[in-house]
This record gives sequence, structure tokens and C-alpha cells, in this order.
Amino acid sequence: MSQYGEIAILAVELFPDLQDAGDAWQMATEAVGAGSAPQHLIAQDAFLMLCDAGRVLGIPASVSAVQDSRILLALQLLQHQPEIPARDSIKARLTAQLEQPEQDVLLALWDVGLLEGQFAADSSQ
Repeated sequence: MSQYGEIAILAVELFPDLQDAGDAWQMATEAVGAGSAPQHLIAQDAFLMLCDAGRVLGIPASVSAVQDSRILLALQLLQHQPEIPARDSIKARLTAQLEQPEQDVLLALWDVGLLEGQFAADSSQ
């Protein structure tokens, strides 16, 4: 799993204690030891966008959530597949829409079942 995927999952685990997705991301970043490169900010924005939109299980939506971002459109792509495609197929479709750090966050949360609206079939992978 990528560094940004690890940070995203840890941030979700830390959220109940901190009650702030941004603080949870920051604490998870410190725990994993990630720096502040531009890719880090892209991953952070993707995570916060998913959280603000109420798409991450256990993290409530923000009142001012934007509902038409690239990360949310990519999540819809994953959700609206008639059957779960192979991981390479998912990555190929997402590559056209998202930068690598955004993909890392989205797919890590998807893989562990932390995104709202996942199909029950996901658990059989």
C-alpha cells in the first residue's frame, strides 16, 4: 500500500478521538513520517474532499461540502460498475481523472471498505 493510502486509513482511525479530519490527517502524517511535498498536499486535499462530502464512513459531511470534484467523480466511477473490475482496470480508468496521490487515497480507502456506497461484493475480493 502507498504511503498516502496508509495515512488516509490511519486518519480515519484517528478521527473519533480528534473529531477533525484535517487534524487526523496531520497526526497520521506525523506518525507515518511523510513530508510536505506537493504530492502530499494533493493526497491531503483528496482525503479532505471525501471527508467533507460525507463519503468516508464514520466522518460526517461538512455543511459546505463541494459535490462535483474529480475525486468524487472517480468514486462514482468505482461505485457504478456493474461488477467489480480488476484492479488494473480501475487504475487505468482513474489515471485519466486523478493524479497518483489522489488514486492512492481513493483506492486505499476503497480496498478496506471505508467509503460510503460500496457494494457488498467488495468484501469477497
